[in-house]
Amino acid sequence: MSDRDFIKQRVKVLVYRRCKSPAREKKQAHRVLINGLMALLDGVARDQAAHQKPVDGDV
Repeated sequence: MSDRDFIKQRVKVLVYRRCKSPAREKKQAHRVLINGLMALLDGVARDQAAHQKPVDGDV
């Protein structure tokens, strides 16, 4: 299971088990959280890629 799949699964469990709101609000909250977390992961990955030191022989 990839990190993204794990995060999606855990967020879904947390939202649907812990939240006392109606199902439609749970679905919206789940979507907003997933979109935000995936954007954060993309940003971290881009930041890490931008700051990697070149390996010998790479230009």
